[in-house]
Amino acid sequence: MNERIVRSNDEGPTLINLSHEDLLANKDYYGLYQIRLGERVQIVFQNTMSDDGECEQHPWHLHGHIFSVVASGPDSYDPKVVNIDEIVANRSNCIFRDVVTLYPDQVVENTTFRAPCGWTAIRFIADNPGLWLAHCHLTAHQIMGKHFVLYEY
Repeated sequence: MNERIVRSNDEGPTLINLSHEDLLANKDYYGLYQIRLGERVQIVFQNTMSDDGECEQHPWHLHGHIFSVVASGPDSYDPKVVNIDEIVANRSNCIFRDVVTLYPDQVVENTTFRAPCGWTAIRFIADNPGLWLAHCHLTAHQIMGKHFVLYEY
């Protein structure tokens, strides 16, 4: 999110640590993003090559909300090239869900570490205050830090 790489910490469960006073002072450390109640939220999941040259699929799950998958594409997401608002306007309906799989997708194969290999965009309305975990459903990926927290207030 916000073109930043989110990494986990090794100091215990994230949601327990978020109850500490330093919650907002250390948002980046905890992989925390603040969203306001009533806000329309868009998240673009960018897939990248692993260090062993594989582009894997990632089933992303968002707690506390249902969302619409509004767009997806190959390689790297570029808002100057892809107009998601236009894509949404030309759709008759969007299917709501709480899990979306980010599939490997490249136009030209590139196995370089962190090379872009597909993206998916979701949207939802922030209508459920609290701390909500978003994570890859593959346990090994969660342990490696493929998760973040939304603080909705």
